[in-house]
Amino acid sequence: MGKIVKVCIHCKDKDDGWIWEPDGYGCGQWTLCVCYEDKMSKKIDYKFNEGKLIEEFKKYIDSTYDSHYSKNKFQATEFIIDGGHGTGFCIGNVLKYGQRYGKKGTKVDARKDLMKVLHYALIQLHVHDKEQGAL
Repeated sequence: MGKIVKVCIHCKDKDDGWIWEPDGYGCGQWTLCVCYEDKMSKKIDYKFNEGKLIEEFKKYIDSTYDSHYSKNKFQATEFIIDGGHGTGFCIGNVLKYGQRYGKKGTKVDARKDLMKVLHYALIQLHVHDKEQGAL
């Protein structure tokens, strides 16, 4: 299993295209890479802005832990999953927000609905893995 690390994009051309830890550029232009056996994978030239979107998605998820969805350090979703209803809840929300996309509010609201679709799908992936004994 690789480890995700943050590296400077300016270091990309060193050592035959391998991306290593930044060495003093201090430019603030960072990218995420996967490190295998003390080497970095080559930087992927994403065609659909996936790297930036994944960073944004992580920030969105992080924000849910600070919001009204997380009262007293517990999220209602935890109780639903622990009660054995995680799959129905998650897939139901994926369908709900997917169907609602573009039909309610502004374009900003539609984008938030897509983030919710992704988040509930990710939670369902966790439920799936937990039920299959992968966790």
